Amino acid sequence: MLKRSILLVFFLFFGMMSVSKIFSAAPIQDLSAFKNNSCVNCHSRAEGSALEGSRYYEWHMSVHKIEGIGCDKCHGGNATSNDKKLAHMGVLSPKAGDSKLHPKNLPATCGACHQPIMTAFVNSKHAQQLKGANVGPSCNTCHQHMGSEIIYSVEDIATVCSSCHDANKGVMPRNPEISKKSVETLNALRRANGVVVWAEGLIKDAQNKKVNVSAEEVKVKNVREMLKDAKASWHTFTLDDTRKKADAVFEAGTRVKDVLRNRLYPQ
Repeated sequence: MLKRSILLVFFLFFGMMSVSKIFSAAPIQDLSAFKNNSCVNCHSRAEGSALEGSRYYEWHMSVHKIEGIGCDKCHGGNATSNDKKLAHMGVLSPKAGDSKLHPKNLPATCGACHQPIMTAFVNSKHAQQLKGANVGPSCNTCHQHMGSEIIYSVEDIATVCSSCHDANKGVMPRNPEISKKSVETLNALRRANGVVVWAEGLIKDAQNKKVNVSAEEVKVKNVREMLKDAKASWHTFTLDDTRKKADAVFEAGTRVKDVLRNRLYPQ
């Protein structure tokens, strides 16, 4: 169980989740959590257009499905009704200004579960600068529909940043260095995440070996909280600050990881 959780944490933050990774993360045939959800029951039969079917499977292979989040949580509608008209009442096109999925409303919608990240994003200078122009990033700019792509690779992040910062569109100051710095910062976060996952794995090994590492458990927990803060900081787009936090996580995580390794697997 812990192994699956650690793997899922890793996939949550780094890389697009491939079908094979999703399949290994949770039993895809298990829809028992949605047995009374008419949205899932209907759309899982893949009736209707190819687009509707594609959207269903995008959700089916997403973290939201794994975590038990159904269609109605974000799209609206009445998931308790088997009447098609009633079930779709309140479901609006994402292009509609009142839709919970409209780009301007997405932070509040996603923030219902992802509060720290939403707060970091909406209060960022980056978001405020673009708010008046009615363009720019929202949650699905990087995470796609339904979080089916949790985050892009570092190369793809650079491409996303370049779409505004390397173009003379008059929206953001042209600064090609931002793309390069975003890659460096994300790699620092990846490194920090990796060492925390490693340390948590060693804690599990210690528990299996009946070795008392209570002091290290507290340290690893603290480092995990530092990492959580660093990840939220990424969404402020203050790259220098995020880089410092990521490096601090890596340094603290490496210290406790090395202590655990020396205790459990002395050279």
